Amino acid sequence: MDKLKAKFPRNYNIEKKYQKEYNELKSKNELFKDKKNNDIFLVAMTLGFKHKTFKPLKDSYPIVNTEGFDNKGVWLIATTAIGEKGLGVLNDMAEIRKIAEGYANGGYEILKKKLSSDKPGSLIKRFEEELIELSNGS
Repeated sequence: MDKLKAKFPRNYNIEKKYQKEYNELKSKNELFKDKKNNDIFLVAMTLGFKHKTFKPLKDSYPIVNTEGFDNKGVWLIATTAIGEKGLGVLNDMAEIRKIAEGYANGGYEILKKKLSSDKPGSLIKRFEEELIELSNGS
């Protein structure tokens, strides 16, 4: 997987208008305390993919450095792109990034709603249930 990660673009982007919110999540939200922008991006991307909410970026901002992705993050991005376009997408890093960014952008709105509507403990439990559901192929 390190070979795939080496082919990834240097940065992944979010909507510029969310830059401040990403930083605030890390300092103000218990769920993302001590986390990186990469973690928020991956959660948002997963939510966007699960809920089929793809929103292309209008005003991109490079906030997520590829170096911060571990192998699980690389696999998550790759499998999201494969789920959208098939195995051939692995030869098109620009398309992989476009897919990941679009789902992260759409999923960020879902994440914000979830964070504002739940108590931290219940949100963590619901995220856990969603991740188990996703890993079981539901």
